[in-house]
Amino acid sequence: SNAYYYIGYIGNSKSFRYDVDPEYKANRKDFSKPEWFKELKAYLKEEWKFTLLDNGLEADDAVNIARNLLKKDYSVIITTNDKDLIKCIPGKYINPKDLSIIRTSKENACEAFWTSMITGDNVDNIKGIPKCGKAFAEKLFKEQDSIRYRHLVFNSYCNKFGEELGIEEFNKNYKLLYILDEFEGFEVELISRKEE
Repeated sequence: SNAYYYIGYIGNSKSFRYDVDPEYKANRKDFSKPEWFKELKAYLKEEWKFTLLDNGLEADDAVNIARNLLKKDYSVIITTNDKDLIKCIPGKYINPKDLSIIRTSKENACEAFWTSMITGDNVDNIKGIPKCGKAFAEKLFKEQDSIRYRHLVFNSYCNKFGEELGIEEFNKNYKLLYILDEFEGFEVELISRKEE
């Protein structure tokens, strides 16, 4: 029988992003955890050996860092329905809701990330550029090389907020939206599981 390897991560500490902006995910304060949340977390840790993150990383950061550490030696497929990972990080994904396979190209990921820098992210309480949505981003990026997206978005922040506040807002939102590629001292422990 064949063996395969997997890793699983569960966020278990306060995200470093709260240090960047105390209002990060502030709109979720009234949400309660789903029933059986603690039991499911314990089950994934005990039975499936998921790693509880205690270093300020969120699970999507850990998943992307692990992928980057493993992709030279392994064919990495991520199982997630996390929109930020799927849209903004190139790679191959399996959506656990319907088992569909999603492939995100570098070009699509680049455009999605820089669009989110403009639109912000309501789910995570990230504001973006006021009154600038997807249509603004599409017009801004139209017939542009993706290498220019950063420059175009940066200029849009400065035009909207003024130079000083524009730089501040751009840097803050970049730190909030960017899914980490690496993290000092991060180690990957693969779990082997035989196919049945």
